[in-house]
Amino acid sequence: MLTICILATGFFVNIIFKNTLQASLEEYADKTLLGQALWRLVPVAAVIIIFHGIASLPKELGLNQLFTKAELLAILFTLPVLAGAIIFGNLNTGQPVSYLLAKCFKEGFTEEVFFRAFLFGQLFRHCKWPFIPAVLLPAAIFGIGHLYQGDSFGASMAAFGVTFLGAVWFSWLYAEWNFNIWVTVAMHFLMNFYWALFTIGNGATGNVISNICRGITIFVSIYVTIKMAKRRGYFAVNKNNLLRAM
Repeated sequence: MLTICILATGFFVNIIFKNTLQASLEEYADKTLLGQALWRLVPVAAVIIIFHGIASLPKELGLNQLFTKAELLAILFTLPVLAGAIIFGNLNTGQPVSYLLAKCFKEGFTEEVFFRAFLFGQLFRHCKWPFIPAVLLPAAIFGIGHLYQGDSFGASMAAFGVTFLGAVWFSWLYAEWNFNIWVTVAMHFLMNFYWALFTIGNGATGNVISNICRGITIFVSIYVTIKMAKRRGYFAVNKNNLLRAM
């Protein structure tokens, strides 16, 4: 039953009824950024409370972990993106920094809670799906949600591919850092903020420079995470749960 509710929430909330839910809750919250976040967070909270209880809500969504450690990791991992944005980008003077901060945090927080902590996390941790199917389905839904960023079929497919792979990467990081959603929330927020504050490329695909910087960030995060897991003595994602249910 939990599996059915998770899949139904992911499919109907993010694809079928996305525009209706978003418009309704934005209207309810006077079109604020909070209203833009509620349409994903309310269904997630409802499912978690029904199956795990309200007291388990922070733990099930990875919100009970240390935020300060996650922020330090995110700053370290995203330094290449910041450096590239400062050196090669142009300062965005068209919008207040306070608005960019709020908007980027809203996007990072809601998307990580919905796609990583809820869709992937619940399928992998509680429904006991193997890692690959548990990560591929949410990643596909995440990628579909970014098709609009392309102005042609090829550009839309590129946006889908980049965000799909990004979702797989973030899900792996989330699992290896003890299901601490603040790690990926902070990384998602910082990368979006750097690219919003300093214009460099367009949409999810970016340009050559932004993708090089993104690639370095991915490499650094994977390297540090592997070193941490080896020192810890185990990998949360391993050969036993890649394709087999645990």
